Amino acid sequence: MIDEDPRVPLEPYPCEKIVYRAAIFSDWIRRNRERGKQISNKAFFRFAKDDVGVTVAPTPESCIAGLERPTHGIIAIKVGWLRDAGFDVIPDREDHANIIGLPIRTDDTLADSSGLASKIAKLARPYDPPV
Repeated sequence: MIDEDPRVPLEPYPCEKIVYRAAIFSDWIRRNRERGKQISNKAFFRFAKDDVGVTVAPTPESCIAGLERPTHGIIAIKVGWLRDAGFDVIPDREDHANIIGLPIRTDDTLADSSGLASKIAKLARPYDPPV
């Protein structure tokens, strides 16, 4: 007999949902630049270790929870903007999701992956928590 899968599929995020990504390198957020150029495309490179896509989280707190290295801010982006640009965001846990549609960055995919990461970076913004 085959046991049923105990995982319950998560609902897709609505387009108005904002997702967050921890800036784990200091050059990912450049606040001194104009809007649309403040986030480096490096923040959205997908590497071989990224099985499904580029990690994002549903809350600013969950994007930095459990990280061992210091962070240099938080990046925010609307799910609908990603979908309009040809990507999607797929939640796989309550506190984790992936931006899908990016190729793994290798020497062979360098131009494509850099261009697609730049497309996302132009849509993203530095997150400023409410005071």
